[in-house]
Formats: sequence, structure tokens, C-alpha cells
Amino acid sequence: MDTSHHFLLLMLLHYAIGSNEGCVEILEVGKNVTAKKCPPLKPKNLSCIAVQEDKKISPNLNCSWDPGSRDPLLDTTYTVYVYVNVSSQTYKADCNQRLARYCVVNLVYFPNHVLLTVWVEVKNALGSERSDTLEEYSKDFAKPNPPSNIQVLTEVNIPTSLMVTWKHLIKKNVLTLSYAIRYRKAASDVWVKVPKNLTRGGNESYILQSLEPYTQYVVQMRCIEENYSGYWSDWSASITGNTAEANPPLKPKNLSCIAVQEDKVISPNLNCSWDPGSRDPLLDTTYTVYVYVNVSSQTYKADCNQRLARYCVVNLVNFPNHVLLTVWVEVKNALGSERSDALEEYSKDFAKPNPPSNVQVLTEVNISTSLMVTWKHLIKKNVLTLSYAIRYRKAASDVWVEVPESFTRGDIESYRLQSLEPYTPYVVQMRCIEENYSGYWSDWSASITGNNAEAKPASAPDLWRIIQPSSNNRNVTLVWKAPVKMNGKVKGYYLNIFQDDVMFKSYNITTDKISQMYSMELPPNKTASIELIASNSVGASPKSTLFIPRSGQEPPGVENMSWSVRDEKLQVEWTAVTSLCDGLHLSEYLLEWVNIPQLQTEWQRVSSSVTNTHNKGVTNVILEYTPNIGPLSGCLQFHCETNLFGSNVGDQMSFPPSQGDLEKLKRYNISVYPIYKYKTHFQAGRPVTRPAYVQQGTPERGPTVKVDKFKKNSAELTWEEIPLDIQHGFITNYTIFYAIGNTKKWESPVTVGPNVHSYVLMGLASETDYVVNVMVSTVAGSVKGMDCTFKTMKYGDGEVEVIVVVVCLSFLFLTVFVMLCLRKREVIKKLLWPQVPDPSDSSIAHWSPDFPIKTDVPKEDVSVVEVDTFDGKCLCEEDKTVLPLKKNKYHSEEHSSGIGGSSCMSSPHHSVSDSDSGDSGQTTASTVQYSSVVAGAYKGQTSNHQPPVFTRSESTQPLLDSEEHLEHLSESGDQSRSSYFRRGRELELGVGQECDGASLTFCPVQEETSPVAEDPPTFTLSYML
Repeated sequence: MDTSHHFLLLMLLHYAIGSNEGCVEILEVGKNVTAKKCPPLKPKNLSCIAVQEDKKISPNLNCSWDPGSRDPLLDTTYTVYVYVNVSSQTYKADCNQRLARYCVVNLVYFPNHVLLTVWVEVKNALGSERSDTLEEYSKDFAKPNPPSNIQVLTEVNIPTSLMVTWKHLIKKNVLTLSYAIRYRKAASDVWVKVPKNLTRGGNESYILQSLEPYTQYVVQMRCIEENYSGYWSDWSASITGNTAEANPPLKPKNLSCIAVQEDKVISPNLNCSWDPGSRDPLLDTTYTVYVYVNVSSQTYKADCNQRLARYCVVNLVNFPNHVLLTVWVEVKNALGSERSDALEEYSKDFAKPNPPSNVQVLTEVNISTSLMVTWKHLIKKNVLTLSYAIRYRKAASDVWVEVPESFTRGDIESYRLQSLEPYTPYVVQMRCIEENYSGYWSDWSASITGNNAEAKPASAPDLWRIIQPSSNNRNVTLVWKAPVKMNGKVKGYYLNIFQDDVMFKSYNITTDKISQMYSMELPPNKTASIELIASNSVGASPKSTLFIPRSGQEPPGVENMSWSVRDEKLQVEWTAVTSLCDGLHLSEYLLEWVNIPQLQTEWQRVSSSVTNTHNKGVTNVILEYTPNIGPLSGCLQFHCETNLFGSNVGDQMSFPPSQGDLEKLKRYNISVYPIYKYKTHFQAGRPVTRPAYVQQGTPERGPTVKVDKFKKNSAELTWEEIPLDIQHGFITNYTIFYAIGNTKKWESPVTVGPNVHSYVLMGLASETDYVVNVMVSTVAGSVKGMDCTFKTMKYGDGEVEVIVVVVCLSFLFLTVFVMLCLRKREVIKKLLWPQVPDPSDSSIAHWSPDFPIKTDVPKEDVSVVEVDTFDGKCLCEEDKTVLPLKKNKYHSEEHSSGIGGSSCMSSPHHSVSDSDSGDSGQTTASTVQYSSVVAGAYKGQTSNHQPPVFTRSESTQPLLDSEEHLEHLSESGDQSRSSYFRRGRELELGVGQECDGASLTFCPVQEETSPVAEDPPTFTLSYML
């Protein structure tokens, strides 16, 4: 038995006997030594950890346990099991050591946010054990790395703090972290930990506070799962940072204190302020204000815990009236302290009263140039005696006028404002101070408005006219404005009109409107004088006059008028009138602007004092566009500048917004009129008008183009002018764009002037679609109009007429030609188809080498068919009745004959047309093949001589000229036979077939059978040479 068998036997014996320790004494064979072998103990204190790799947790789970102190002295295996509850997967790892204390299980990937169950099983030959189960979430096994990129930054101007920043090194969806920070002075070993609740969550910065200025600190960090489950990371490397340098406080300066009024007394709260200086101490600094009351020897103080405090309030319990107070400020921090200069003054010097109350502005009856102002005291006289200040202004002005302080000093409660303008609203304000002007002025009271009484108007109405010439009369519209110094409410106007110094009409116009108008007609050959007077409840204004001369007799106007825009201001310039008529004196200029196309007219008069020197000088009037908040878009301001012989003379004039608006993108007609004075009347000179814009823009839309006329290679485009109210500027040009079809491949654009509204495009392709649009441009930009499509014509002007004329003439010529052909049919027929000579009438037809030629040959012996080449009808059937020939006599090819083709007695295969050459008609006319003539008795008649027989000659020799004329046939009286020929277009040879005109041949002639007996003929061949 070997050792293993002994071991098994001893083990069985051990279990059979029993043992409390479970160990077995084993005798080792050959050594005579026994060894004690034991089963494994149960693993205890199982724990697992997974460290961070990169930005996630490693899948390797490191597990450790306590295997116990007893060595089993046998081979033992420890197996770690990890069960993932979500996926129901189990991972394990084996460690073959007798007393293994750790093992690594690879989970492939770390399961985030799931429940894991871990246990250890151990076994050897004597037994096995299993540890307690460790069931926790995966985050409880994670150990992150320390925070990365840690920085300790100095807080500028905060010497007691440091900013610590860091970065996360793990994905938030894997693990959310909380942090721990500890710090210490570089010269110390004592760490200070930041409370965990201050660094919990996913923050990446923290401010260390309450540090010492200008000190070096060492900082370390670590992190853990957000809820502090799992394992803390290791502490990071030490990072060093320095706090900022701090300063001692500066001495406070410019100390002042104020106590405001409450009810009818002064408040006990003394508000003190000072200048702490510009240097920040960068440390917690305390400012303390001290107030010492000399009479009671009491000191009051107040602290302000701010680094750069500028004010503080000291409560004095009760304000000490008429006593001396001493005030100073002390400031200190960890690096030092300072004290301000003492402020020593009486308590009244610190008092600030409230504004006067119950302020009223009363109208003085029958005194139009004054207003009565009254008020009430709001503080007890034993506390403070006051003096007052009053200021006032026109409601339409921003310029305040202050009443001298000497007029309102002392204990008074009323004051009369004098030298005011009648019937004008005034705004009044008041304030007060200690009687001797020590202490502080109160704030200004609320504005109180009052109107003074009416007075007689001090200026004349502003009268003007608008003249519009018509065919026979002048339409004159009189417009006016209320007098600038109306001094009351307008009750009415008195209007007197004279024509040629004779009273024409008089009107009493009662109205409450500021401006009115009146229209009338004035003949061109008459003058008119207009007088206008305004009235109010007190009296009438001075008279305003205006003279309108006859047409064409206006005085001269200004010269060299121009305008420009500078800084959103419309500047108008002109040269004064150089020559005047006797008795005329230049009084002023009138600047008129008309809104186009609304035709709203506004005007303003400009002083002529700038042109009084030798009637020379250049006047510049600036119309300024001033944006307003409200319904008006702006107002006009006029700035007149004149250059007189190199010297600069200036005059400023401004007018209220009610005089007119200048709007952007609107056209105005600016006119300048010189106003002349003649005796007691004023009249306007000839105007000079220019269109102008205060600001130009792009038009609202482009022009709409139409194609009025389009031809083969051209098209006429027209477009309407854009309405003035949407032009928004002066049109500089129009640009025409056109392209073929929808290709949008634009041709070279064409630019035309602003006054051109039509254009002819040349060089277009015929019968082609085009797209065209027109772009309008101003100095501010351009806008394209809508596309317009058109198609050019296929034919140009006159081409259709030429075609029609050519077709008609051609038809006429054709008709005439056809008619001529019909009338000259026989002549044309002879020219085109000449007659074929009759071979039977030839002299050679009567010649034979064997028989003498006999002159008396019966005409009936032979019948020759006359063939018309262009006639489709064949006379073959007609010949059957006259020819006594027999079919069996002409079977041989040697007896065939043909004229211009094949004979009627020849075979269909033997024809002149067998030749591939030329026209059949031409062959017939120029070449005649001679056939054999068989003569016999005709219709039973007996002949005295043997009828000659001729065989066919293959000769193509043309006939003699004498033989080609038919008239010789009629002159031969001894001719034995008469021949008849007919032309056909195409005759085809065939026995028993009709003529169909398909070919130029002779139809075969069929023989007519006759019961008359004939002598058997004897044939004798004779050949034609």
C-alpha cells in the first residue's frame, strides 16, 4: 500500500472514532513521523474594494478576509463568488493557498448602481466552509482617486481667504462625489479640517476663510461617494497658496454730520459720513463714530463693521438744541488704528429742515405781471428759525430764475413775484434753511404752477399766404398763427381784405384755435392788401399786414439757395438779395417747408439783420431734427450764421416743438422768401424752392415693370414712378435686370437715369421667354421690383407680310403657268413627246431582196398600231378586228417585230425595253427597230403576188429624215398599207393582256379568225440592211 492509501485509511479511522478538533494524525510512510492535518476554518471579516481607473471604476473587485490562525496543512482552495442581482450573473475567482487572505474577481465591467452579493467558499480534503454573505450596492465597493488639478488661488483684496478649485476625475453618471479639505499653515503640523457639510455635493471650488493675511497655507483634498458610502480616496498631494497682503486703515477725512427734521422737531439720529480713503485694508475693519455733548458731558457712539465704511448713524436719544457738539471717527483692524479730526459745531449747524409746506401761487387780479407766493412753517420756532429761497420759471422753459436771498430772509410766509409776462404759466419752488444760513438747506419743494392775468396782446399775428395759380385766377389761402405775445386767450380775429386799395371784404372771425385760414380768389391783374388783428378779453393786438402784387410783379428773390444735412440737421444756405427796387426795404426772411405729398405747410421767420450791411452776406439756417418722446417725432431748431466780410457774426434762435415737425424719410419742399417792407405793408419776394430730406432711406418697394411692346429681338419696358410718400429719398437711377427663362443667369444690367421710365431692350433672341425686373436706387440703398415675364415673337416686323406676299405671288404664278399649259397643250406635247415616224411608210419598208417593190400593195395587208406614249389606253383590241394574222405564224423569235419597244406580235420577253439604257420614250423617238412584215390576203381577198415576209432587223440605225415625217405617208399613193400609231405612257407586251401603261411597249395584236379560205402563203425572208 502506498502513502495515499494510508492517508485515506487514517482519515476514515478518524471519522469513525470522532475528534473534537476535526484534525487527524497521519503517519507518513518511510519517515516514521506523524503529522496533524486539519479542515479549513470559516473565513471572516469579508470586504471588497474596486479602485478607480481613468474616469470609471475598475471591473476588478479586490476581496479580502480573515482565514483564521490555524493552518490546515493541506492543499486548500478559496473561491470568491460575486452575484449581480440585476443580471443574475455570478462571477468567481479561485485562490489555491492554504491561508489565502485576498482574491481578485474580474467582473468584465463594473456594474454601476446595482446590488452585489459576495461570499467566500473554502475547502480541502478534510472539509469546506463558507463565509457570511456580504450584500451591498456596487457604489459601496468603489474607491475613487483623489481630486485632480487642485489649485489654491489668492483672493484679490481679500487677505483672509483662499480659493480652492479642483476637477472631477470620474463621470457623474458613474459616481457623484463629496469632498474633504484640510489645511494648515506651512510652518505648522496641525491640520484644520473643513466641515464635511460645507463640501458635500458635486462642487468644484471652496473658499477657505478666516485665514491670516500674507500667510502660506498647505491644502490637501480627498473624496468619497456623495452619501459617504464606499471608501475615501487617498489624500491628494499637498498644494501651497499664499493669502493676500493686508493694510492698516487710513485716517478718515471730510467728516460731516446731518440731522433731518421729523415732524416739527429735529431727529435724534445723527447721520455722519466721511472719506475712508482709497486703500482697502483687506481686513475686517471697524469704524466707530463718537458724539460728545459738551453741556451734559455725555458721549454717544456707533460701530460700523465694514472694511471701507463711509457713513454711520449715532442715536442721541434727543436732539440737543442750541448746544455745542464734538464728533470724531475712530477706525481700527488687526494691523492698526486711526482717528479723524474732530468736528466741533453747534447743533443747529447739523440740522436740515423740511421744505416749506402748503406752498400756493395766487393770481394778482388786474396785475398781469405778478404772482403772489404763500407758504407755512413746519417747525417750531424755538427749535429753528428759518430763512427761505424761491425760484421760478416759465412752464415751457427749463431756465430757473431765483429770487435774491435778501428778499426772503426772516420769518415771513409770503412773497410777490413781479415783472412777469402776462397770461403765462409759471412754475414755482421753495426751500428753507436756518435763519443765519448755517446748517443745511432743505430740499426744494414740489413744483407749484400758477397763471397771471391777461393783458393786451403785445405782438401782431403771424400772417402768411399760399398762392396756387389757376387758369384765370389765383387761389390765395391766408394762414396765420396767434401772436407770440398774445398775453391772453384768443377771442377772435379781424380780417380786412383790400383789392387795388379798395375794401373788398371784412370778416370778424371768432375762434379759440391757435391758427386759422381763409381762402379766396384773386385775379392776376389785381393787387391785394390784407390786414389781420387778434383780440383777447383785454384788447386788440397790433395790425399784421401783407401785400400781394399783381402776377409777374413780385420783388426779386434770394440767390444760390442750397441745403445739406450735417449731424441730422438740415442746413439751408442762400445769398441775400443784391438789388432792390425804390421804396423796398428788406425786413426779414421767411423759411417755408411743405411736407410732400400731404402738402402740410409750416413756416418760420428769420431776422434780416445779418444782411443789412450793403445787402451782402451769406445766411445759414439750420433746421435741426430733435427726437422727442411722445406723439411728435421731432422739432425744428434754427441756428442762423452769417459771414460778413470775413467776420463771424452769430445769432441763436430756438422755437417750441409746436412750430413743426421734420420726419425722417419724408420729402420736404424748402422755400426761402425775402420779406420786403413797402410803406406800411409787407410783401414777399419770389421764392426759391428746393426738395430736401433730413435723412434718406431705401424705397419701400421697387417699381412694377410692364412690357408694352415686344418684338422678335426687342422689348419695350415701362414702369411707373414710385409715389413720393414711399420713395424715402431722391432716386439716383434705375437698373434693369433681365435673363432668359428661369435660368436666372442675368445679362449685363442696364442703368438709366432717375427721370427715365421706359427702355427698349435690344439684341434679344426670338421666340424666347425672358424674366425682367427693375431696381430703384437712392443714396441709402436699392430695392428690386417684382419679376415680369414675357416672350419675344417668332417673326419680326414685316416678315409675316413678306411671307404672305411671296406665297400669294407663287400661287398666282403657278395658276398662270397651269392655265398656259392647258391652253398650249398641243405645243407642249409636241415639244416633250415628238411623234414617232411610221416605219411602214418608210421606203425601205417596200424593198425586198427577193421580190420587186410593188407600188400597189393593199392597205389592208398589214396593220401597224400607233401607240401614244402618254396615253394609258391601248388600241390592241381594236386592231384585232382588222388584222388577219394568225397566232401560229408568229411563234418564232425570228418573226418578231417592235417599234420603240416590242411589237404586238412578239413575245413578252422580246422588247426594246429589255435594254437597261435610257428613257423608253426617248428610245422610241430616236431609234427604231425594223420588224418583218408578213403580207397576206386581207379579209379573204386574194393577192396576185406572193406576200413578202420580213424578218426582224436588229439594226438601231435611225430613220431617214424624210421618213420621220408623217406627211410623206399621205403623199405616197402607191403605198400598199396605211400605218397607224398611238403613243402610250407605258405599254407592256403580252398575249391576251390589256394595256395598263406600266411600260413603254406595244400591246400584242391578236389575229382575227376568218372563215374565208386562203391560199397557203409562201414565206420568203428578206432582211433589211
